[in-house]
Amino acid sequence: MKKIFFLLINVTPLSAFSQISIDVSDMPQVGDVINRKADTMTVLAGPGNAGANQTWNFSQTSSYIIDENTNILAPASTPYASSYPTANFAMTNDNASYLFFNQNTGSQTAVGFAGDILGTGTPINAPMTGGDLIHNFPRTYGSNFSDSYTVDVTVDASSINAALNQIRFKRVVNSKDSTDAWGQLTTPVGTYNSLRVERTEYSTDSIWVKPVFPPTWTLYQKTKDTTVTYQWYAKGGKLAIAEMTFDSLGAPKKYTWSLEAPLTGLDELTANTVFDVYPNPTHNEVNITFHANEIGAKATFCLLDQSGRIIRNEEWALTSNKQTVNCSDLTNGVYFIQVKTVKSQAVSRFVKQ
Repeated sequence: MKKIFFLLINVTPLSAFSQISIDVSDMPQVGDVINRKADTMTVLAGPGNAGANQTWNFSQTSSYIIDENTNILAPASTPYASSYPTANFAMTNDNASYLFFNQNTGSQTAVGFAGDILGTGTPINAPMTGGDLIHNFPRTYGSNFSDSYTVDVTVDASSINAALNQIRFKRVVNSKDSTDAWGQLTTPVGTYNSLRVERTEYSTDSIWVKPVFPPTWTLYQKTKDTTVTYQWYAKGGKLAIAEMTFDSLGAPKKYTWSLEAPLTGLDELTANTVFDVYPNPTHNEVNITFHANEIGAKATFCLLDQSGRIIRNEEWALTSNKQTVNCSDLTNGVYFIQVKTVKSQAVSRFVKQ
């Protein structure tokens, strides 16, 4: 990372505050292991103010800390892949229950969860009708959206109560998502340039039971709840760098933070107004499209891996505003492209998978 740090200093000045954007290259990829910790008795004052140039310090925690280690898997490596054909990665904390996602350059959506969710030894598949939209990319300050999804599952209840035949559970969720602030966030790990997301979920849970006799469905319980979550995202963070959950009365329920270290010096990647790199992630090639007319200019192209090692260093004579780079020979991982012309210079990041 040291080489990249010095490279970026030469590209553009660093500043204490950088307004970033989050794209798919900052999200989890298959093979990632994401380590986080959670404070279940948090006494932090939060979530702080919305708006630009904010400062949040959530470095103080209680002694009630638990580990939350998340593995990112290919759906085919789970027992439930056939139930979620649109998923391209799965997430698990215990290798027994899984949350499935569809992720692309434009969005990330949870499509369902499966496993021994009730702890009865009986696997349950719970697809999310409509999907739970987690991100629209790029996520930028001021962006917002609303979404809804439904989970409706019926399970064998005999292992729960011998007098019951089946139980039906239905959850209807309406959510509002707003990227309402940017600034610097400090956690027990370090300080990050971050975007803050306020997410409010309004849920209605209904439970029906069907006894062995008489075999008639009866509404057992119906509850409504509102949950407000604040999440802070940073470049390369994969999941939220920090997360605070509050109940409907505004009382804090949980504070979670990531052990991913801040990407020192990489915030300038998000300030790249010179060129776009796509598709991202990619398999075989990436396209570089310049925002301004660079036809006829000479360009220096540099490709680096995540450790800062220079893989390619070439001189280009630009005959168009679009250049294509073959990356089929690269191993899977994160890479950086630097392009310098007489008019401009910038760095951008992409994921090879």
